[in-house]
Amino acid sequence: MDRIIRLSPLFLVFLTFSVAAQTKEIRWNPTPGRYASASVSATLPPGASAEYRFTENGDGIWRPFTGTLELTAFPREERTYKIQLRARMAAEWVGTEASYVIDRAPPAAPTVSPPPGSYEGPLSLSLSSEPGASIFYSLEAVDRPFSGFRAYDPEKPFRIDRPRDGTRAWTLSAYAVDASGNPGPVLTARYSVEPDPSGAAPAEETDRAPLPDGPSVECSADNPAPGTARVEFRAHATAKIFAAVNPADPRDAVYYTELPVLEGTAGMELTAPVGWTGPLRVRCAVMEDGTLRLTPDAVEISFSYEDPSLPPPTPPDPHVQSSPGSRAALLSWDPFPFRIEVSVGEANFAPYTAPISVAVPDGGDGLVVRYRSVGTNGAASKTRSITLTPTRQISLPEVTGIPESGLTNESVRPRALLGAVVRYEVSGQGLPPTVTGVSPLLDDTVVFSGEPGKEIKYTLRVRAFSAPSPEASGSDERFITFIIDRMPPAAPKLSADSLDGETEEDRIVAFEPGEGKIRFAVSEKGSSEETVFRDYEGPEVLEGSGDRPVSYEIYAYAVDAAGNRSETIGPVSVRIDRASVYVASWGNDS
Repeated sequence: MDRIIRLSPLFLVFLTFSVAAQTKEIRWNPTPGRYASASVSATLPPGASAEYRFTENGDGIWRPFTGTLELTAFPREERTYKIQLRARMAAEWVGTEASYVIDRAPPAAPTVSPPPGSYEGPLSLSLSSEPGASIFYSLEAVDRPFSGFRAYDPEKPFRIDRPRDGTRAWTLSAYAVDASGNPGPVLTARYSVEPDPSGAAPAEETDRAPLPDGPSVECSADNPAPGTARVEFRAHATAKIFAAVNPADPRDAVYYTELPVLEGTAGMELTAPVGWTGPLRVRCAVMEDGTLRLTPDAVEISFSYEDPSLPPPTPPDPHVQSSPGSRAALLSWDPFPFRIEVSVGEANFAPYTAPISVAVPDGGDGLVVRYRSVGTNGAASKTRSITLTPTRQISLPEVTGIPESGLTNESVRPRALLGAVVRYEVSGQGLPPTVTGVSPLLDDTVVFSGEPGKEIKYTLRVRAFSAPSPEASGSDERFITFIIDRMPPAAPKLSADSLDGETEEDRIVAFEPGEGKIRFAVSEKGSSEETVFRDYEGPEVLEGSGDRPVSYEIYAYAVDAAGNRSETIGPVSVRIDRASVYVASWGNDS
């Protein structure tokens, strides 16, 4: 259904102008070009008066130009204004023309390469968007706090990494701002950097199918304010209404903006500067059951000019994005037919132009963000607010009971801190699998004992969770490695020349180098003193006596780094006799 609404022109202009210094030229401000919106004024020759008119889609009437022209467009619309301006100085006229394109079509979200997923790292990320657009991004991990958005330099791709003893989850947020100054939707990509990656996440379908046909809706149009036309649509209570103004392709969903709904009616407001009459063609689409369908209804609008009086509708709720464990929040609004103003905390209201990043303080009642919309006449809607509170930060798990050196011959009982929910995976060869919400809990029953006669290297992969339920959010991962060695070392061996010598000579005790530390003891045979072992640090001399024969007994064992003890050798006996006199059978007793 096509309807043509023609509204009678009434002329009302609120204009001021600036005077140039000693020149006959007319200069436009800003320079003619492409903008998201523009307040157009001109610098005139001294003493000149000016008139303007629109050469296309205008009423052709010359009007006094004594200030600014507010050039706007509906969200996701591209509208062209062609203006003639002439200035009169006494009997002389100076003229000029300008063309302004008001582009409110936001760019698509940036694309990132490689795609989100699990990688080994370190990993370089690169972003891309439409030609001429600027990209702003932020990177955040639990141990890498949010530092605000920064401009992306294509010549300097950024890198993400992980700690040596665990994994690190990264959150990338990015949006593009096109050459007209329109911010696009925010891309959020999650990356996990770990030593056993699973690769990129499945690619999402990006092709847009044309909108299918939908049912007709009841629509109406009116002129409640000067240079303003209001269009309303009514549909089922469960339906959402979307509208597009002068869409290049009515069946492409990218041109449509969801309309605010009040008492079952979806409304939109279109504005134009004095003298620009349009027409504007409005198309409607209805979303039910998750599918957007194009209605046959269309409305064509022309403009008139009366005093504004009605406040605009309140803007919709913002999109709020935050990373688990982060104090930073990112707020963004979908395109809206009216200017949105935002106040963070105690700050004054300021126009919303791009996604807003805020730091939510710990404790207290949270951070209050207020927002409203402002019409062309300066009237503001009712103020709404949202309270932001920081999400609970899940720290890396702390585990006790691990041997300090990472090597032991005893059972290891790793324990989480009291009250903490820690899950684990373990492997005796290679890396264990990723810890999930259904992995075993690290509780008092967990013990690792190794095996007699073997040396086993355990790798423990642990992760803290906010709650015991499988759906609870988790921290990054840590790796803990320890060895249980229950393989005793070989017993010490005396060196080849140890204890050699004649009966009456001192002896030298020496051991061959071996595994672990050697402990040995030397005691005099028949002594009542306790045998005491000590560390072997080098060859030791056993001395004899001129008064009597001396007999020694030698014992030794080895202890490796894990604390395993070898068998004990000994006793090894040696006799040193310097006091005895030996007489041959043929000798003389005297």
